[in-house]
Amino acid sequence: ATKIATAFRTGRAAIDNQDYTVRDAQIAIIVDEIDKVCAGTAIHYLNGAKANIADATIKNHELSEARAFINGLRYGQKSISGTGMSASEVDTALGYVADFANVTISDLNAAIDLIASKTGLTSVKATL
Repeated sequence: ATKIATAFRTGRAAIDNQDYTVRDAQIAIIVDEIDKVCAGTAIHYLNGAKANIADATIKNHELSEARAFINGLRYGQKSISGTGMSASEVDTALGYVADFANVTISDLNAAIDLIASKTGLTSVKATL
């Protein structure tokens, strides 16, 4: 949140000063961090599903939230520009968690690993 807020304020000041180089750098920070927020939230819910794999009600809630955030990755600026997860990678991640009743820890880990590797969150995926 701090990086995003700082980038918005710095970018706004750069616009006022007509410093478009700084503005563009702040745009890149915002795009990258917002992508990480969406991916990190998906990973958080997938980790929650892992922790509650035996409780169908909680697991299904976690999975439905995760699916929404995973699907959202296809609409982010990084995906649109071709620098984030591609549509096929998003579909692959969604495929790992498509069957709520039969999803396994291995499926959840595969989805987490794919998302984390494509969004720069590998080092923190276990703590989200």
